[in-house]
Amino acid sequence: MGATGKYIHCSRDITTGAIALAAAYNPALYHTIECNSGVRADTQKNQRMHMSGVNIGLTNIGGGAVTVTFNISADAAGDKLIVPDTACTISPGLTTATEGLAAAYVGVNYVLGELAVTDNTVYIHAKINGGTANMVLSAITWEE
Repeated sequence: MGATGKYIHCSRDITTGAIALAAAYNPALYHTIECNSGVRADTQKNQRMHMSGVNIGLTNIGGGAVTVTFNISADAAGDKLIVPDTACTISPGLTTATEGLAAAYVGVNYVLGELAVTDNTVYIHAKINGGTANMVLSAITWEE
């Protein structure tokens, strides 16, 4: 018998690196996040999940950038949306105003692999209201 209960996970992009954000989405620029729960990816298709929190770490904040808008999709092109456009305020660091975080609660239920072909990967695209900012971290907190 498998484990039962509520499990909370945090999955984040660890390979993409910094992305310079602009005032419009660029489909070629995104962070990739694998939502693994510790089981083999090929057995994880159709696993139910509840996405709760999304955190976006930023550097090089300037020129009036105050809002990040992001979406989460099941494909790299950003066409199979899981989380629609979500705007959140950038909170700058206390001692370094050019570094900060944008965070939002999304509260979306999703079945891994439902919109994608085979896997448990999701993609975060982001844009800013103006100015400059680099997305250097993205993380999703989710429950199964």
